[in-house]
Amino acid sequence: GGAARGVAGVTGGFVAAERRMLGATGIAVSRLGIGGGSLVSAAGEAGVQAVVDAAWEAGLRHFDTAAFYAAGESERRLGRVLAGRPRDSFVLSTKHGRSVAPDGGDLFDYSAAGTEQAVGRALAQLRMTRLDIVFLHDLAPEWHGPAHDRHFAQAIDEALPVLRRFQRAGVIGAVGAAMRNHAALLRCARAAPFDLFMLAGGTTLLSQDAHAELLPLCLAEGRPVLAAAPFETGLLATGPTAAARYRYRPPPPEMMERA
Repeated sequence: GGAARGVAGVTGGFVAAERRMLGATGIAVSRLGIGGGSLVSAAGEAGVQAVVDAAWEAGLRHFDTAAFYAAGESERRLGRVLAGRPRDSFVLSTKHGRSVAPDGGDLFDYSAAGTEQAVGRALAQLRMTRLDIVFLHDLAPEWHGPAHDRHFAQAIDEALPVLRRFQRAGVIGAVGAAMRNHAALLRCARAAPFDLFMLAGGTTLLSQDAHAELLPLCLAEGRPVLAAAPFETGLLATGPTAAARYRYRPPPPEMMERA
């Protein structure tokens, strides 16, 4: 709680709880949000409650999760702790396309039928009647291998129209794409009129890979980009300590030096 209150203050002109409009979506988010990946997946029920309570106290009003995180447990845990709060007072985003198969491996499904089922499942697990943002998740070649072009085409031709239909019905507020690969996100930006994007680790103090093409394009077209993993999963929050993590692993020496 104390740490969260400190985050809510003003540091160098940055106010974490300040609301910013996401382009033409009509959705306003606090400048800092809470990611439901490792933070929520690794915490027990009480831990998730404490994270959300501290974030709320600090004025943070954007909570993000995904079907993939902890095999759906992240959606369930966030849904349980957010269910009692006024729905119009926070923004909730989730991701579709990547999930965990019964054998524990990755499962990718960007089909129309799979997308229809995924939206219904997310609403049920999050205990919500609407989703503010739904991102197509990890539509990148490093995850798909030789099947990438097929998955990409299916996402644009099948998943995106289904999400747009839910959007027209008022079930989804905005539709985007989310991943770490800035080049793959650039391909998405050129392929379809997504409302917004989420880029993980591509615009931080240690990495500006997206600054050459992706961000200028999105700026010119008025498409917002949410910067996920701004601390590179730990290194930029803890500093170069022995326990530091960089993109979920021990940092390579060059990154320790840069940090």
